[in-house]
Amino acid sequence: MNIEDINRTINELEQDATTFSNCEKLAHLYIVRQFQKDGLKTMVDVLPSNNIARELSDIFPYYEKYCNAKRDYQLNHGSADIVLSTLQALCREILEFIQILYSSTDIPEERHLIVGILSNIPF
Repeated sequence: MNIEDINRTINELEQDATTFSNCEKLAHLYIVRQFQKDGLKTMVDVLPSNNIARELSDIFPYYEKYCNAKRDYQLNHGSADIVLSTLQALCREILEFIQILYSSTDIPEERHLIVGILSNIPF
């Protein structure tokens, strides 16, 4: 489907009756037209999921620091304070990731699933 086809279909739907089905089709076509106009290839180019990927990649260096501090502690080469401070930093990054993931949800079932999983953590 090229831009002319999209514009023609949009014009036709805009002239038709305002039904849920027509509105849904128009919404999809408006998005596709904008993608083509802006030269975008995928939703990743415009959605806030880039924040999710960035936050997820932030976790790994903190996890590595924690693992190294934990290993050093277990080998009697480090202190418990270092283990705790690296774990605290790791937990902060995980919390930021979960907050962004939660804020990017669209439906209550998504939020319920995230809360449910978190509530299953044995304390």
